[in-house]
Amino acid sequence: MVTKAELESEVAQLREQIAAMKRESAVKAEPATTASDSKELRLPSPIQDLLDEHGIDSSNIEAAGQQIAGELAGLQRDYPLATLVGVFVLGLIAGRALR
Repeated sequence: MVTKAELESEVAQLREQIAAMKRESAVKAEPATTASDSKELRLPSPIQDLLDEHGIDSSNIEAAGQQIAGELAGLQRDYPLATLVGVFVLGLIAGRALR
């Protein structure tokens, strides 16, 4: 039979392990900042090369993505039933395609 003292010591060890894991995950979660960090969108080299070849700026892509996300959020707010039907239809199409 396990004694109360043994259980308390095991709980203390587990709490120490949890605290160490939290500290470790907090250290890993901190982003490494370098001098080359900027607000500009970084794309993989082949994609960036194609964009440069066609004269497209990657910051325009980020702005367009934010604009599309804003419009979709507005669509959901203004027309919730139409959005629900659209998502349902897209789900059906995806389900049929993956079958």
